[in-house]
Amino acid sequence: MSSTRRANKRARLARRAENDAMRTARRDSLAVLLARLARGIAPTPDEVALLRAAVEAEIREGDAARLAERGQQRAMEQQRQRVEAAEAAMQELEAERDEMRSAYDRACKTIAVMHEAATGRTGEGPVRGVVEDVADVRARMLAAEERAAQAEAELTRSENAREALRNRAEQAAADVAPGVAVIRDRAAEEHRRRLAAVLAKHADTPFPDLIEYTAQCLTGAGERITAADERAAQAAADV
Repeated sequence: MSSTRRANKRARLARRAENDAMRTARRDSLAVLLARLARGIAPTPDEVALLRAAVEAEIREGDAARLAERGQQRAMEQQRQRVEAAEAAMQELEAERDEMRSAYDRACKTIAVMHEAATGRTGEGPVRGVVEDVADVRARMLAAEERAAQAEAELTRSENAREALRNRAEQAAADVAPGVAVIRDRAAEEHRRRLAAVLAKHADTPFPDLIEYTAQCLTGAGERITAADERAAQAAADV
């Protein structure tokens, strides 16, 4: 591996680690804010803004994951079509090769018969005459075999590329699944229940509308992320 490729890989790994750290910090702060709400502590304007930013960030990540998944599916479909086209071309070339080989065999038999009839000698090849025709048929047969070999090599490359796409799609689904599961479990289950309890106990607080809006936002985010989780699972099953 060249130094440039190693540097690019290190940069990608560093960006991924940074994104993971930011995501973990954001979710930890979200859990703290929701725990405060569950204890009946009214949020400050800054905390409301932080809640909204956290929910919007999770929604953006879910949307980005779905877009990446659709891109992988399109690429796999295109690769599948190329593989099918290569297989069809290889079958045509194999049929042409077999036809040329049959023509070559028939020409050889014809030449043997003609040579035997003309010279009275058996088992000897022709010295001149129709040899050029036989050579042409043989050249075409060899060319057909070469094209078939090239098509087979292209098919192998296409299958390898399709396998690489499948591996990337599985890796993308695996990368998306943990984040979706965390948001689904925390935001759509535990925190929605806690916020509902807060609203029931503290309906007379100065911020009922604000808390209700926060609960609705988190509930909607949980439902969308749950749907994203199901789509990711379906994509992995399709692969």
